[in-house]
Amino acid sequence: EGWKVGGRISFLDWCGSCMVCFGYRRAAEKALLEGEKHARETHHSLLSHHASTLITCTFLQFGGTSLTGIFLGQVWSWSCGNHVVLAFLLAWWLTFSCPFDAWYRLMNTPFVNMPVKTFAAISAAHAVTSWGLEKAVTSEHPRMHNSVFGALVCGYLSGSMGWMVVAYFESGGALIRSSAPTWAMQRTFYMVPLYYLLTDPHGLMAETRKGAAMWVTDATGVTVPWEAFSKSAGKVVIASCHLVFMYTLDICGLDLLPLLNNFLSKVTILIAPSNMDLPFHYKPVPEKSTTPEKLTAAVKLTTEPVKSWDASPPPPLEKVKSDKATPGKATPGKGKKTK
Repeated sequence: EGWKVGGRISFLDWCGSCMVCFGYRRAAEKALLEGEKHARETHHSLLSHHASTLITCTFLQFGGTSLTGIFLGQVWSWSCGNHVVLAFLLAWWLTFSCPFDAWYRLMNTPFVNMPVKTFAAISAAHAVTSWGLEKAVTSEHPRMHNSVFGALVCGYLSGSMGWMVVAYFESGGALIRSSAPTWAMQRTFYMVPLYYLLTDPHGLMAETRKGAAMWVTDATGVTVPWEAFSKSAGKVVIASCHLVFMYTLDICGLDLLPLLNNFLSKVTILIAPSNMDLPFHYKPVPEKSTTPEKLTAAVKLTTEPVKSWDASPPPPLEKVKSDKATPGKATPGKGKKTK
């Protein structure tokens, strides 16, 4: 499954590691050019530079599967295979220490970047399936084998949580709290349940699939198979979805995830609406006024619901100050004098 090269290096893990190291180097160089204090302290010496890049890129690549190992209470799977570690070390050396910086220059060209990125997307799909969801189904602890929750959690952890490990240690959790879910997290959010529904590892939907297949057969006369997808077929579907997401964004300039998010928002508001008065349920009053009566209405939310669902937060309400004195209070320096 790892597509070993010469039996010593995993090709998919090498491609994934190349993209992780390449992306980290570009981000680090940008931070250094902008004079960020943290970046300058991290790379102030050659030893510090090598240590920080090696450790950070390791957890960016394998942090999610490390969390899966912690969740399951077993050894990190990536650390058990020399072919995985060697693939990562080779990618790290090529990115940061290759003579004449030849590899990094090549990675900045689409002729090399796109093929490597293609196999890296397949590697990310492999993390969701083999290194994620299936780790719970085939766990060393038998009680985890029948846990639907455990399978889904492992899929999410392995698929996209490496960034959270690095962000936690770099900012103490502040970066996680202030950031929206990353693109990889949003993609994994859809891929994990899709793989589970396709393969149905616990057999929860066998009767539902059989009934649906019989209904289609009776209605159309066409025999429809009702068995669940095999693991290999499910992996092909997930890898194909990863490639579709990548190519539509990089080549066509179309990001499909916002479309899926908006669709999910509309479905959610129908089947699971919230009874709380949330900010996105209402819109601010556009009218501004300086009269006390209209000032009160201008700073409050109306009860008119927003016509279309918008997942983004509403614009802040602007408080309008009145230039006139408040009725009932005397203006200083005017009015009757009192003893």
